[in-house]
Amino acid sequence: MWLYRLLLRLTLKVAVGDYRTYGLPRPDHRILDRVPTISSELLHYLRHGRIKPRPAVASLDGDKVTFVDGNSASYDTIVCCTGFNLEFPFFPKGLVPVKDNVAAIYSEALLPEYKHLYITSGTHPIYGFGPLVTEGAELLATMIPLQDRLELPLGAVLKAYGMKPVSTHLYHPKVVKRKLRVARRLLPIVVPFLERRLRGKTKSASPAELPPDGPRELVETDMPVY
Repeated sequence: MWLYRLLLRLTLKVAVGDYRTYGLPRPDHRILDRVPTISSELLHYLRHGRIKPRPAVASLDGDKVTFVDGNSASYDTIVCCTGFNLEFPFFPKGLVPVKDNVAAIYSEALLPEYKHLYITSGTHPIYGFGPLVTEGAELLATMIPLQDRLELPLGAVLKAYGMKPVSTHLYHPKVVKRKLRVARRLLPIVVPFLERRLRGKTKSASPAELPPDGPRELVETDMPVY
């Protein structure tokens, strides 16, 4: 990733130059730490004065906008681009822990407390989800019958042996694609052995199962199901 960032930074320096020459602020984060905006037309219209950048909004009064630098102006249309909050309203509150808009799941899909619960699409590839659809589906198709062979939740086994939860919602698709392929091949071989060792070490109660109504309730919500 560091090499990818370096090459991309050099490319942008040559092809785009300093953002401040377009009236834009200097980015306060590393390349690819945020979802990128890819638009050659945006820079074109900035150069020609068709788009005039402004700083952050301080306040609104009808159609009058006051900016943090003290300037103000009136506008016919105001579009609020507020981002999003990652939530799971069809589950009990707190069932999926979310911190800083990142779901703390393991192996891109699992919670250590539950069996037969798989969470997908909680992450954001930096340039498109398409390349990961097939690989992710094949990994899920591997996890589901593997979990049927285990007494403990698959996520609990991975957590017990050192896997860390997801820490960012942004991923490089090529890196994730490679990890998905490796996981699909190794999990059926390694996890049953690790799970037997873990069962021998613990005397805890049986792992939590989703309530019988869980999947049915999810389907009956107004949320689209794919």
